[in-house]
Amino acid sequence: MTELVLSFEGPRKQVRPDRCEAAPLLRTALDLIRLIERIGEHASTTTDEPEFAVTLTELRAGSVKFVLGFTSRHGPSTAAAAEAGVAAAQLAPKYLASPKAGPAAVRKRVDALASSLTKLPTYVKAHLRGTVEADLSALVQAEVEGAFATSVETFRATILRAGGTHPRVQLKFDGRTFTFDAPQEIAKQAGATLYAEADVMALLQRDADQAILHGVIQTLRVLEPGDPVDAIDQWYEASGKPWAKVKDIEKALGRRKLA
Repeated sequence: MTELVLSFEGPRKQVRPDRCEAAPLLRTALDLIRLIERIGEHASTTTDEPEFAVTLTELRAGSVKFVLGFTSRHGPSTAAAAEAGVAAAQLAPKYLASPKAGPAAVRKRVDALASSLTKLPTYVKAHLRGTVEADLSALVQAEVEGAFATSVETFRATILRAGGTHPRVQLKFDGRTFTFDAPQEIAKQAGATLYAEADVMALLQRDADQAILHGVIQTLRVLEPGDPVDAIDQWYEASGKPWAKVKDIEKALGRRKLA
């Protein structure tokens, strides 16, 4: 079961709602929801809004705990909405730890949440519990600088989607799905070749755990049937790697070197 809990905790874990000002808690909850939905919005390339909506499923007794869920905005696929919502929620703490990383629209929501967290009463700390675990207050207080690295990387990926008011391309590689910003011409090219394999060069931001926070595609080359580069790659994958550590190929083949 997917359960995301925004938990406000004090020295003894509990923060009694009848003894704590409501506005800072509600503001923090709202800014977290807005951040998660903005991350989902960036991941969507078709409607410029997230595939999911965040719902408040329960106010848990004993402390101030907002139990959040996800529902589909556009159809009956609650499971897909929950998957997209959890993926966005997992990125929220990473962006909070690296406030200068990510798309500009996401950074604005990160700044708003960070501001709300710093305005909580000093004895109240905000945590995510359940499907995603994170000490949100500690991430803001740490004020980590340089918590992400930027590099140009090349990789092969499958094009899944492309589009949006602000052009984006959704790619699948390394067994995962990512949505990157892209120039309009590249997004247009990608949109005309959905599900094709492509060689991609992108400027990527990664956190200390090497998780991708954001990417901007710089070049995208769609592989055509019979592509010579693809053929070489396939040959190397099948035949070239065993020879990678051989220092003297002539000797390994039993050949005599010419004088």
